Amino acid sequence: MKIAVIGTGLSGYGAIQYLIQNNLEFDIYDVGERENLEIQDLKKRLKNSDTKFWKKEDISLLKSFSNFKNKIIRKKYFGSEYIYKNLSSSSKNNAYIPYSHALGGYSNVWSANAFALDKKILNDWPEESILNLNDYNEVIKNVEYDEESNDFKNLFPNLKSEKSKKKNSEISEYVFNKLKKINSKNFLSGKIRSLINYNDKTKNSCNYCGFCFTGCAYGSIFNTKDEILNFLNKKNVNFFNSFELISFKEINEKVHLSLKKKGEVHIKVYDKVFIGAGAVNTTKIIAKSLSLYDKELKIKYALSFVIPVLFNNKFKFKWPNLNTLPSNAFVFKKDDLKNWIYGHISETNELILNYFKYFKIDSFLKKFLSSLIKKFFTVQIQVGFNEKFYYSFILKKNHSIEIERKTLELKSISKNIEKFVSDRLSKIGFITIPFFTKITSLDDNYYLGSSFPMSKTKNNYNLDLIGRPFGFRNTHIIDSTSFPSIPSVGFGFLCMANSYRITKSSLRSV
Repeated sequence: MKIAVIGTGLSGYGAIQYLIQNNLEFDIYDVGERENLEIQDLKKRLKNSDTKFWKKEDISLLKSFSNFKNKIIRKKYFGSEYIYKNLSSSSKNNAYIPYSHALGGYSNVWSANAFALDKKILNDWPEESILNLNDYNEVIKNVEYDEESNDFKNLFPNLKSEKSKKKNSEISEYVFNKLKKINSKNFLSGKIRSLINYNDKTKNSCNYCGFCFTGCAYGSIFNTKDEILNFLNKKNVNFFNSFELISFKEINEKVHLSLKKKGEVHIKVYDKVFIGAGAVNTTKIIAKSLSLYDKELKIKYALSFVIPVLFNNKFKFKWPNLNTLPSNAFVFKKDDLKNWIYGHISETNELILNYFKYFKIDSFLKKFLSSLIKKFFTVQIQVGFNEKFYYSFILKKNHSIEIERKTLELKSISKNIEKFVSDRLSKIGFITIPFFTKITSLDDNYYLGSSFPMSKTKNNYNLDLIGRPFGFRNTHIIDSTSFPSIPSVGFGFLCMANSYRITKSSLRSV
């Protein structure tokens, strides 16, 4: 059987993992762009030295990474900048969707929130499409997974049930115990779970350098790029670089792929194809393959916003000797909003320090400023309401794209949620600063998909429960394009596990 996987991001990884585990031969096609040589050299220098000996000019490169101007954390270092390239040559309201166009895709910058999702979170997914715990466990079989059993387990089942190896700061543990006091039926808190290596006996373990949001110089944050490059050494894997999938069709149940490389079109024929080109690219590929020209397609997304908060932190200022990714998270449900909403709390990190110009002042003032900065926290909220937030996506007959962002009740929803979070956290001493709340730019959202949702309904605008477009038998869409809805949490992990499920189900039925 001839099998092809399109894409090497999180979804591509899920399919590849199943194929590797079952010793199946297959081909991978990917655009294959990687980070530039300057960034590769920087990573090598930092990785091979202790954080105490990092040069000032290298730290300067790291701290320049944060981008508050555009209201989003742009994780450029150690990941390809292609994810910030514009897809559309024709857009309305300056709409722009970031998309993955590189080896490893978004996985180059992905870090945490690796929650296995209970059906109560995915309550609007068809029951047959909901993943079981085995799908999550299999996709991380050879990967470090950090979790700690706590009050989250009813919504986010435990996978390995081990005590977390992460060395949390004193303030993080203090906040965790505070949050537990306000838990209720519709407000649950707990520790974040992540695909991060905190096992200090391995060479790529977290070194607590204080620059986690940059992407990790030591490689302790899971990265599909590194994993997939290792897979390429196996005899049953063939990798084809610099190929872009344009369209697909099936003739006598054989999948014919139209692929472009350096302007030249190549036709490749397979028995099974798994497409994980990223939600925006995949939407375009399906629309072209099904001739859905001048039709509005809805690419849905989760709203994200950040609320600054003050907290009376009496512990010592520990930066940079800590892991700056958030440790504590919470989920809540409101009567007027049907889905669970996710939030996490970040203590002082390099982004906050950069915002307050901490790196630019002299050592005398730093001591004074640190006593103030350590009281400054941020709360990030993710809201997955598909009917409220989406991009109108139209493929024109000349193959250009029109994109227009749609936001229904944006301000009222965000204010409503902000007030709820503020009231709840005030009970344990957090003081929110609503005036400085930043709604992540609608042009810079990464929780995208659902343009062709899996459904029992059969038409050109839905996929079946194993990701097949209407009328196709051996073409499977494995990325978030196929999601019946966009959850507020666990998006990347869900991409990996859902892809694994689709690949497993489709090949078992052959």
